[in-house]
Parts: sequence; structure tokens; C-alpha cells
Amino acid sequence: VKDKLLANPSPEALCRVKGCSVMAKLEMVKERERLDNARRFGEFRQLPLKDSRGLDYTKSIREVSPRSALETIIRHFTDSAEQKKEQRELADTLRQQLARAEERADKARDFSGAVDRIMSDYSRAAGVSPRQVAPWLTTQQIAEVREFAEKLPALNKDRIEFNDAASQAERGLREREAVDAARVSQQAHALDPSTRSKEQSPSQTESRTDRSDRDSTSRGR
Repeated sequence: VKDKLLANPSPEALCRVKGCSVMAKLEMVKERERLDNARRFGEFRQLPLKDSRGLDYTKSIREVSPRSALETIIRHFTDSAEQKKEQRELADTLRQQLARAEERADKARDFSGAVDRIMSDYSRAAGVSPRQVAPWLTTQQIAEVREFAEKLPALNKDRIEFNDAASQAERGLREREAVDAARVSQQAHALDPSTRSKEQSPSQTESRTDRSDRDSTSRGR
């Protein structure tokens, strides 16, 4: 099946796969960024808890954690059971959030890699470089790629790649829109009654002229 799909990939198929590759990488970079932020700022994040009455409230690890070794020793003896329970729950919640962030980042990375491999197979079958293929993206997707790229550092490799992809996709989108507009115009032209009557009138006039000539010839005889 794979060989049949790759036998002669169409330009549209190449562009669509390239578009999937761009969006998959965008999601991968986003998830990687979320994971980095979770690791860097996790202790400052407000985490959900429930008090003894079952009411929700939030606190951060930073708020309840000892700030020094001495404070750790002192609080080991002075903190109440409720305070220690709160610290354990916050630590567990943070670990769970980090684990979920790592899982999402891993899945996004694996999916992006899989799509890139498919793109490589298609490009190899078509005899072109993946960089030569314009990604097939919608207007909304192009805007999403550009918006995220603007948040990255100026010389960041991903920023440059996303901006290039957005520019290629925009050119491809304009070309497709131009082709679609021409097709619609052609169809409208073909269905326009006035156009059909104009196209038919020369032949009708010629037919009437031929009949008139034949009638004149008959009368002359």
C-alpha cells in the first residue's frame, strides 16, 4: 500500500503533507515550551487544593516550602499534620502536572517525527527537496504559525523556519485562490444566457443567410 501511495505523489499531496509537518512541528515546539515553563516556574504555580470542609483553594509550593535547611528542621517539629498534608498534596499535584506535560511533549515530538518521515518519503518519491515544497495551510493556520513565530527570539531557528513556511504557504494559498477564481469565472461565463446567445448568433445569422441565398436562387430559376 505504501509503495502505491508513493508511486507518483501529486503536487497537492506533497503540499498537504508538508502542511501537516509544519503544524505538527508547531505543536511540538509549543508543548516543549510548556514543559520548560512547568519545570522552571512550577514551584510558583498556584495549585488546586481542598480544605477540611471540601472547599477549593489554591497555593503554590513556594508558599509552603521551607526556605532554608534550618527552617526545614524547625518546621519538621512545628508544622501541624494538616500543614504537612498540604505540602505533600501540593508536591504530588506538581509532580502529576509535570508528568502530564512530559507525556504531551513526548507525544508531540513523536508525532512530528512521524510526519517528517512521511514527508521525506513523499519528497524522495517525487524527486524534490522538502524545502522546495510549499505547505498547504489555511489562512487561520498561517496566522497561527506567524503569531507563534513572533514570540520566539529573533535569531531562533524555529522562528526562521516557521516564518519561511508561513510565507510559502501564503503564496500557495494565493495561487490556489486565483485558480479557483478563474474556474468560477469560467463556469459563470459558460452558464450566462447572454453569453450563449452571443456565441450562437453568428451561426444562426449564417444559417439564415444561407437559406435566403437558396430562396433567391430558386426564384431566379
